[in-house]
Amino acid sequence: MARIESVDTFRFIAISAVIAIHTSPFGVSINEGPGNALSFMRLNTLVDLLARFGVPYFFVISGYFWGIKIRNGACPNTVSKRAIKKLLILFLVWSAVYIPFFDVGSFAEYGLIGPLKTAYWHLLDLLNDPATFIFQGTKGHLWFLVGLLCSIAIATPFVKKRKMNALVALSIGLYLIGLSAKAYSASPLGISLDFNTRNGPFFGTLFFVSGYLLSGLQPTQLWLKRGLLIAAFGYLMHFSELYYLWKWYGTDPHQDYVFGTYFVGIGAAVASLSNHPSLIKSGLGRIGQLTLGIYAIHYIFIDLLRPLGKQAIPLWDLWYFMLVLGLSVLSVVILAKKRVIKEMVQ
Repeated sequence: MARIESVDTFRFIAISAVIAIHTSPFGVSINEGPGNALSFMRLNTLVDLLARFGVPYFFVISGYFWGIKIRNGACPNTVSKRAIKKLLILFLVWSAVYIPFFDVGSFAEYGLIGPLKTAYWHLLDLLNDPATFIFQGTKGHLWFLVGLLCSIAIATPFVKKRKMNALVALSIGLYLIGLSAKAYSASPLGISLDFNTRNGPFFGTLFFVSGYLLSGLQPTQLWLKRGLLIAAFGYLMHFSELYYLWKWYGTDPHQDYVFGTYFVGIGAAVASLSNHPSLIKSGLGRIGQLTLGIYAIHYIFIDLLRPLGKQAIPLWDLWYFMLVLGLSVLSVVILAKKRVIKEMVQ
């Protein structure tokens, strides 16, 4: 199958959005007035909400290309075993990388053995909460790898047996459980679970399955407009839901998923699959091919650079985002040239 260049461009946009969520480049508020509706509209909150398409997009696109391989005649079990093996290796390797905690501030606080102390405490926390390691690894963002692994494992037997209605119903059910225990937990629709439903199969499966369903359609350049319209509708829902939950139940607006997030993720994927000329940017596309490595490595630079935020550097929040993104891209470009570790970053 010929490479869809617009997807690579969108991958770069999506990974930039993910890093924006993790670095909060705009800490300034538009309005801090208590009780005023605009107090919800903090600039960093707006950026966070707009950037929430990133991870759902990656789930959808992963499901799409998984589905393309199967629709081209590959055995679902074979395709899935290869994907799961790679994801498991990536998860274990990057979990090992993040055990030490790249915390420069630990030197100032504990001396030369600071990193060893923080690594030891980190391991103790993991031993006391093994479920966190299983579903999230040694660093929070690695949950995506496990979520994708769960999505593949769940979808494979249903696709092989052509039980798509049952798979869709299961995916929706998992998503509803995830919402009830997360964003909607304080509402009358909420439930209480001693588990972070962002992790595991709850959210990613529906996006992954939707990507598989999209793989049965033929994209055209018209998909750009359609995808943007779907995403716009999703954002309207996304913002409205979070404003309602914040206003009436005190829910933190920085939530991973609500109902509208589904349409945001699907819309972004549909637009990216259009291969529209406006989305074909060779430079960004080449970087977009490295997004898995950028995603895995970027928290190293988040941790390394975080202490600089205490130095009152002008516009540091914005510089923080740009430095993390730039250093992550540069590192992965360099590492991708090393045959031994190429598979860990590409």
